[in-house]
Amino acid sequence: MNVDLDMDELWPAASSLVGLQLATDAEFDRCQVILGDHPESFRLINPAGRYLVVRRTDAYLFSEAGLSYREIELVDMDDLPPQERYERQRAMIEAQMPRFIARLRQPP
Repeated sequence: MNVDLDMDELWPAASSLVGLQLATDAEFDRCQVILGDHPESFRLINPAGRYLVVRRTDAYLFSEAGLSYREIELVDMDDLPPQERYERQRAMIEAQMPRFIARLRQPP
């Protein structure tokens, strides 16, 4: 059995994506409705942060709906110099480690 996967479709390059930080819970809910109307669209969603990542070509859906959001440029870590990549990865690990350890200590 052959499975043909388009990796660009599953995980597009960072340069083709944009992060959107929604201003309010109500606007994030409206955003979810828009995404529901476009099930084929790439998206990564962080409901707790009212944050999502979509293709740049789909960002117009949210601006046309009049949503208030802040655009966040994404960086492909592979495009960074080694020292900067190390520093970013280290900061990410340090920021997430307390949460990871707390989850380990929770009973199953």
